Amino acid sequence: MVLTEVPLVLKEGSISDIPLPDAIEIELKNGFHIPKSKLPSKVLYELKKLATFGNPEFYKAQAKRFSTHRIPKMIDCSELRDGSLVLPRCCVNCKAPSEFVNYCPQNPTN
Repeated sequence: MVLTEVPLVLKEGSISDIPLPDAIEIELKNGFHIPKSKLPSKVLYELKKLATFGNPEFYKAQAKRFSTHRIPKMIDCSELRDGSLVLPRCCVNCKAPSEFVNYCPQNPTN
């Protein structure tokens, strides 16, 4: 899959001023493998936030005034492997704004 150049407008001035490559290759395996060397750290951080969500167990314990000592507040489903950021497949389809990620498969049969 190829991520083409798309205007990134998520927050005012957060990513829109960063120069981006024309295209990067994203491997679709057990998730989206995005090479870290091709993208700035701010863009990688925004992509990583797509795979992060609040832990309902933390908020249940907090509402009942139980200890939240060993309960993580956020659950992160992204991984860093071999110089790439791996996002779950569902992150791009469900949570990514259309302005942020525009991908088209090179070979849809794979």
